[in-house]
Amino acid sequence: MEVSLMGLFAPLDEDAADVLFEKAISRFSEINDRFSFDNLFRLLLLLDYDHEDAREAILARCSLSLLVFQERMENQAYKKISLNEKISSDLRSLFETIPSGQFSPGQNQRHGEKYQ
Repeated sequence: MEVSLMGLFAPLDEDAADVLFEKAISRFSEINDRFSFDNLFRLLLLLDYDHEDAREAILARCSLSLLVFQERMENQAYKKISLNEKISSDLRSLFETIPSGQFSPGQNQRHGEKYQ
């Protein structure tokens, strides 16, 4: 089976797709935020997983925070994740509520410290 990655890259053979999957799963073995979940989910969609197979792969191989599990799995928001958007609409709405200059990726907002 060849994985097309929707024309973004040269087609991957099954072995290359498996290597990419394993690297992604190892990087996202613990998912504590919805942004990370959505990024991994979109990668699995790119690898030609359907929504249910991607859900099952994540449940089998990743540890999810309660918030991520409830918001994405239990409420079935994973079904709305699409390759046609870079950020899910619910997260875009959340991001837009943060005042400009108040959010920097990798920064602990409570203490103003950078994550290490």
